Amino acid sequence: MNVLKKLLESFHLSKQLIDFIMAGGEHREIKSMDSLVSLGDIANKMFYVKKGGLVSQYFDEKSERERTTNFHLPSFLPFFVISESYFDDLPSLSQIKAFTKSEIIYYEKEKVLELVETNDEYRDFYYKNIVEVLICKEKLMSRLITLSPNRLYFTLLKEYPEIIKNVPSKYIAEFMGVTPQWLSKIKKTNHI
Repeated sequence: MNVLKKLLESFHLSKQLIDFIMAGGEHREIKSMDSLVSLGDIANKMFYVKKGGLVSQYFDEKSERERTTNFHLPSFLPFFVISESYFDDLPSLSQIKAFTKSEIIYYEKEKVLELVETNDEYRDFYYKNIVEVLICKEKLMSRLITLSPNRLYFTLLKEYPEIIKNVPSKYIAEFMGVTPQWLSKIKKTNHI
């Protein structure tokens, strides 16, 4: 069964609304290492990861380096927006890059908000998703800030196994703020 359809059914949405959502988006394939959103783009769309995986990366001008700040997989934060662009029409402070060949569906903000205003069932679904995404991002960021790299890796392994299983170590290390070599040492150690 289609993963998106199964997800929508889990919210107990009507068949008519599920069919409408399934047909309402634009499908796009992204090659590995290509950007879905580039730094500075106005990304006023809601995205859904159908297949593959993407990372959100912030560019630090001081160090001239990218830093992974989040992950988007069919099984982890599949619906997402670029907050500053979607809510405030500002240029994106991040880039969204595919780490493997990916398929996404995107929905134009105007169409999403029109449906939010006209359909109570969709409005509940929309706001529930926004709240869940914000809670997940907040939880992940608080762990990133407060835990040592060893504890953070153990937490990712235990609470977010889909990230460890699907995302290349390079991006996990970048997220954790360690080198890939250091992450390799963390993986080998039994001391958490």
